[in-house]
Amino acid sequence: MDHEEIERLVEEGRLEDALKLVEGLLSKEPEDYDLLLHYAEILEALGRAEEALEVYDKLYELYGDVDLLLAKADLLSRLDRNEEALEVVRRAEEDSPYDRDVKIMKSLILANLGRYREAREVLEKLLEQYPDDPEIMLYLGTILIDEGEDLDRGIDILLQVKEEDPENPYVWYNLGVGLFKLGDYPKAAEAFERADSLFGGEDPDAVYWLAQSMLKLGHRKVAQELAERLLKMGALDAYEEIAKILEK
Repeated sequence: MDHEEIERLVEEGRLEDALKLVEGLLSKEPEDYDLLLHYAEILEALGRAEEALEVYDKLYELYGDVDLLLAKADLLSRLDRNEEALEVVRRAEEDSPYDRDVKIMKSLILANLGRYREAREVLEKLLEQYPDDPEIMLYLGTILIDEGEDLDRGIDILLQVKEEDPENPYVWYNLGVGLFKLGDYPKAAEAFERADSLFGGEDPDAVYWLAQSMLKLGHRKVAQELAERLLKMGALDAYEEIAKILEK
């Protein structure tokens, strides 16, 4: 019941209330796995990342679960502290050298660091163990597109994933990026429109790239409407090129 109440408070956005509840319960059960995990997640949501990282350290010391190292690495990566994240993943590799999720996390962090060749090598080897795994293929295709040296292969991989997982917005989004880089703006626009729809209109990157595609296609009015959406989302400042079309 307590865990359901915590989750309800978090879903309602009552993070401070959820935090107080968790802290009260932890005073009675200071080493409870699920409570500590809730605690870390709520601290992160409140912007108290350093405290959340400390909780992940405590959890790992108590339980030695490699997933806790991955949670810590993921948080560090989202804080743009990828060198630290990579060190945490290396610790996870020592614990579980053949773990699929550890390898995936390592590849994503290497890509964040711009070490695309190493990231690709990790995923290529993993794909040999797990042929046709859609998640591994998604990340491999995305990294190939981000790197930009083998766009055709990256797009082909994502097209295969799309057949297996047509409702995945990340597939459509990264497919759109690849098509945009190739200069196929009509298909890129279609992919970004699909991604935007699947994201529920709430992903600013999908809206931005759709606006860019519309500009390339000469649909300036549509691009302006999309820029206005970014403005309402409070995200326009991050996209200077699109912001300019509202100034003219």
